[in-house]
Amino acid sequence: MQFNSFRVDDKTYLQYGSGNWALPPHRRLQLPAIVVEIAGRRQFRGYELGGGQKVFQDVFFHILTEDHWAKKQLIDIISYQNDKQIHLFNKNTLNFPLNEDGTLKANAKTYPDWVSPVSASGHFWKQAILEDMSLVNTSYQPSLHTATIRTTVEVILGEI
Repeated sequence: MQFNSFRVDDKTYLQYGSGNWALPPHRRLQLPAIVVEIAGRRQFRGYELGGGQKVFQDVFFHILTEDHWAKKQLIDIISYQNDKQIHLFNKNTLNFPLNEDGTLKANAKTYPDWVSPVSASGHFWKQAILEDMSLVNTSYQPSLHTATIRTTVEVILGEI
């Protein structure tokens, strides 16, 4: 974990290969961070006669921050998503919209284009509903504030 990673007055900030920056980027966790964990619990219920199921998947959001204020803000932002619908997209029909350097490709479609059911993009897939959002735990250790939020995500799979 990288603490104070946005402090440009840190002596190691511009030094390549030293201190916090000696780790490869894929090994660093800059704070604040939200780690999403798919829990091992999944339930199925029938959806309609002739096929289809409702899938209920538990998901944990682990919040890691350097201060109490940021932790409270992230808890509020995530927990207020209770009973919200998220539009999903079919990743198999998409071209990746970013260049190698992380910039957006010319004429690339983005999330709003992918998920609009009224557009002719053909990428809209299903909707997921976040249900039963609850704060599981919260803790404090020196310089590290943590919290965990649990939710159940419901997706209707009509073609099963």
